[in-house]
Amino acid sequence: MHENIVAAHVRSLYKIIHKLHQQFPDRKFILDGLLLGSLGEVYAEATYGLKPLPPGTKAHDATKGGRRIQIKTT
Repeated sequence: MHENIVAAHVRSLYKIIHKLHQQFPDRKFILDGLLLGSLGEVYAEATYGLKPLPPGTKAHDATKGGRRIQIKTT
């Protein structure tokens, strides 16, 4: 259920970016940095049933079945 919500929000972000590109063609609007990482984490958590670790946890972002998982998004 959450996977569909996250995917819908990401699609909305891309639509907004497209509109910004149309209005301001000399500027770049890119999903990157902290926002992209956070989006990747919530998407992975929803898709794979991961349990998020507290923000700022060193080296790992979530757990599942006792395993610590690091999530990377590009």
